[in-house]
Amino acid sequence: MKPDRLRSGRLPEDVVLEDPDARVPGELRREILRSEIAQHLATMHSKLEAAGSGEMKVDEPLLHAVHTMHGAIAMVEVPLLSEALLPLEGYLKRMRASDATMPEAGREALAEAMQATEQVASQFDSSEPVVADTRALVERLCELRDALDEPKPAHPVYTHDNLSEEEEPADQREEGTQ
Repeated sequence: MKPDRLRSGRLPEDVVLEDPDARVPGELRREILRSEIAQHLATMHSKLEAAGSGEMKVDEPLLHAVHTMHGAIAMVEVPLLSEALLPLEGYLKRMRASDATMPEAGREALAEAMQATEQVASQFDSSEPVVADTRALVERLCELRDALDEPKPAHPVYTHDNLSEEEEPADQREEGTQ
């Protein structure tokens, strides 16, 4: 999303989920998305509440909630939220891989992303939606994410360069060496 689309504090028209040409009515799509968001936000809230002011580690249910909610929001094209949830998901993936305790700044950014999601979702039916500017949140989430190492793949990635001749697939071996 271009920064100038956020300056007014209003949700751009193309973010509203009304689409007169869609096969599925906009109202139904909003209800489905609203339900998805509520379910995943409940998981996120419970994780934050359970941690309180104490230590919080990213677990699979939290990461799954953010990942699935981000996917649902991206599919119906709500860029204001997608742009905030993308770095949040990346941050949580890196936190999970590092097995580190989430710092207070991370918990605050998570709570702010949840609040922004709730605020936008509450205005899906509004003819004059007004939403907060999330650029500072996106910047903070990117900084938090980028301060952590990329997670290593769960499985080895093989390329031609790192395969020995013995491991090289038979169909790629030169004839006569089989």
